[in-house]
Amino acid sequence: MNPGSGDVDVSPVAEQAALLSLFGDVEALIGVTLTESFLMCPNKSVSGIVFPTEVDFVTCQLCHREGCPNRRAPFDEDLWMLKHGTAAPR
Repeated sequence: MNPGSGDVDVSPVAEQAALLSLFGDVEALIGVTLTESFLMCPNKSVSGIVFPTEVDFVTCQLCHREGCPNRRAPFDEDLWMLKHGTAAPR
């Protein structure tokens, strides 16, 4: 799971601040800072949480952004219904 990956309700980019705060002063530790809009500097930096699951899951499966150059899996309507209980907005 990566903050900012998928639709906004899946993992909001603002969660980036909370995630990085778990490690203390990340600027001093690894040289990463956050912009006011929670983007990481230097550009192309990545954060997230890796965890084992019994099923394959990629946040892309819950994202509607069709033209994403980093898409790793197609949108999954059934998974959206399971999570939200309603049809995906178009």
